[in-house]
Amino acid sequence: MGQDNFNNQKSSNYKIIKQLGEGGFGKAYKVQNKLDNNFYVIKKIPIKSNSPEELKSIENEALILKEINSEYIVKYIDSFIENEYYNIVMEYCENKDLKSFIKNHKDNNQYINEDVIYNIVLDICYGIKEMHLNNLIHRDLKPDNLFIGKDYKIKIGDFGISKKLINSMKYANTGNGTYNYMAPEMINGQKYNKKVDIWALGCILYELFTLNFCFDCTYIGGLINDINKNNHGKIDTNIFNIEWQNIIDLLLKTDYHERPEIDEVIESIKKIKESNIIKTSNLNDLDNISLNILQRNEFDKVIILNNEKKGVKKNCRIMFVGDSGIGAKTSLIKRLINNKFLDTSPTIGCEMKFKKVLLGNKKLVDLMFHDTCGQRFECYLLIPFIKYTDCIILGFCNEETFLGIKDIWYPNVKDFLNGQIIYLIRNKIDLVQDREAEGRESRKFAEENKFRYFELSCKTGEGVQEFFDDLITLITKIYI
Repeated sequence: MGQDNFNNQKSSNYKIIKQLGEGGFGKAYKVQNKLDNNFYVIKKIPIKSNSPEELKSIENEALILKEINSEYIVKYIDSFIENEYYNIVMEYCENKDLKSFIKNHKDNNQYINEDVIYNIVLDICYGIKEMHLNNLIHRDLKPDNLFIGKDYKIKIGDFGISKKLINSMKYANTGNGTYNYMAPEMINGQKYNKKVDIWALGCILYELFTLNFCFDCTYIGGLINDINKNNHGKIDTNIFNIEWQNIIDLLLKTDYHERPEIDEVIESIKKIKESNIIKTSNLNDLDNISLNILQRNEFDKVIILNNEKKGVKKNCRIMFVGDSGIGAKTSLIKRLINNKFLDTSPTIGCEMKFKKVLLGNKKLVDLMFHDTCGQRFECYLLIPFIKYTDCIILGFCNEETFLGIKDIWYPNVKDFLNGQIIYLIRNKIDLVQDREAEGRESRKFAEENKFRYFELSCKTGEGVQEFFDDLITLITKIYI
């Protein structure tokens, strides 16, 4: 039996796009619903080749997914049996899984940025919290089962071997899961509870920081021995905050009674962020872009809270694009906020700055400046973020950056721009002499694409006030 089994009853509503994977469960396909044109995943599981226990596990996954409606859990859409196949229709996560994300960094010999790990792990924790509140344990948490949605939110999936607990104190003793992430009590066939998910979280957290398995051995006996003796390595605290290692050690307590509840884990992780000592020196372009998107929902919560407390009526998102290599964008943002020049280094993290402005119509607005690096390479990753943006400022101070915007950034995103205010800013922060040819080309590009064009110097202040006045005039029109 093959792909042509999608030809009857409910399956006829779906068009196969491609096969995504194959494993002991069967096959997974990316499909498009012919009725709503949306993409989904169908897990197509042969019934004949599965034992009654396995079929029960399959039905268990569908039932569990149906019960949960959370942004941190892969959404269940439907399930049905056709042609001796059990089909589970689920949300499609277009950015693959965390395993692919880790592999990409390992292949490029590049650690994942600490700030990005912070957001990834919090998403996983919120998903675990949702499960545990519903008296569910996953039992097979691993990067393969953590999917990345279109908004870069991490979602827990593959509940095929999850166990529904009658109450939070009941134990299970079925030996399933993946050995590298399996808790000692589970691997030894002892009673266990939801703390096996906490152990798996510790293994995943270690892997995010090191790009290697927490427990790894070429033969199963050695792996089991390492797990039982808790022989796990340490992260590099010269690069990352040592508090992460303390959290990993706590999650990987051999005695599950000593492992924290998920709420305690969340609070410990948030304290690292609040301490403002997350290191970002190893940030790369991909992480810089992903970070903006991963943090968007956290930003929204902060803004909503601030608006409620302080009476702010609106906020306006302003996204800066362009990489000067000398911190020109950051200098301009700080000039706009503080009205003075601050020489800066290139942006290596995701900073969002605020400036409160009273508009001509007496409305108080929070200007939210997002500093991104997106004119090169993976600039298409900014597309999900663009629709949340009111204004885009394309800033450059040399020909290389301008060509990156003109030839790479704009061609990739222009079809997704819809009504945003767009500026092209030529920042003369590092120019010893004015380059007229470059200026003519940039003015022509702005005119052809109906961008608002300004030449300024955040070092001397020349043209900055004129640009800002123009920006405020247009923002006022948005909020009339």
